[in-house]
Amino acid sequence: MEERGRLDGDSIDAPGDPFEAPRCPTPQRARESEAPLPDRLAIVEDDRDQRELLGAGLRKRGFAVTAYPSRSAALHAFAAGRIPELAIFDVNLAGGDPADRDGFELCRELQALPKSEQVPVIFLTRLEDHRDQLTGLSLAVAYLRKPPDLELLAAQARSLLAWTRRLYCGEEDLEAPLLRGNLRVDPGASRASWRGRPLELTYCEFEILTRLIRTPERVASFEELCDALGSNVTDNTIATHIQHLRDKFTRCDPEFPRSTVIRSIPKRGYAWQGPADPA
Repeated sequence: MEERGRLDGDSIDAPGDPFEAPRCPTPQRARESEAPLPDRLAIVEDDRDQRELLGAGLRKRGFAVTAYPSRSAALHAFAAGRIPELAIFDVNLAGGDPADRDGFELCRELQALPKSEQVPVIFLTRLEDHRDQLTGLSLAVAYLRKPPDLELLAAQARSLLAWTRRLYCGEEDLEAPLLRGNLRVDPGASRASWRGRPLELTYCEFEILTRLIRTPERVASFEELCDALGSNVTDNTIATHIQHLRDKFTRCDPEFPRSTVIRSIPKRGYAWQGPADPA
């Protein structure tokens, strides 16, 4: 018999309540927080082992995860305003009440709540019925077989979050110049400058910097940065590129706050914490 778990979710891996102020595609989160905040995912999976495996794997890849053991527990939290930025639902959920077993219905209920109609949903299932697949794809944006490959699931989640933000939040053109305080990055021309002085960056340094500043304050995981650079890249390689990147900022500006602007988040990755406006 599956345990009930906490009504508001089995686990939350960030201090305090990570659902206090939803981010776009729900309303933009306040940026006064000192700590970078990872993307927030909700998992609804009745099987304890699968739930723990998915939660641990996605946390390791840089996400904040809240896991729920049933449709009713998840719906109670969603209705109370604990809206995730992306949801992962098992299609067939165990439970005494047949209505509690339906991941499709949970998706409809989530999308009917205020400020949650744009939350992307990934369905996980062992079902092979063609009608179930069509139903799932009419509600969600992805439909994966169980058990999913965790690297593929994490990549799918990152892709959907980026797509949703571009679609609903007016995220900037990928080739348009990015302005973050005294930093200007021009992806189209592969140029960057700090306080008007050019930064001489390698391809890898430029790609890492661009990835960090597209979503300031958000943690870019080691896996995400490795994926951005391609094959034969490790966590140590990323750490070396970050060190060189900080060195080049410091050579450009001896007063550059290297450790507070490009922050290291132990066991998770890195985040850009520079000011939003020019000093």
